[in-house]
Amino acid sequence: METTVIAQGLVDVSVGHRYRLLLKGERFQRGDQCLNDDCETWSDVSTIVLRCDYNPAVFVPHRRPTPNAK
Repeated sequence: METTVIAQGLVDVSVGHRYRLLLKGERFQRGDQCLNDDCETWSDVSTIVLRCDYNPAVFVPHRRPTPNAK
């Protein structure tokens, strides 16, 4: 795991290679994740939102695994 040191401690800099943030208007899919209230951990999206489009004015940040991620 490649890391870098910043004021808050160690950060996994490879995270951006495995996920990407959803863009406004994208439909939620199985496997997407939402940022938890602690602003550090992620959880799988609820099946309730799978028919919704992502809107950053309404939802917390969401991410999707990228294809061919290492």
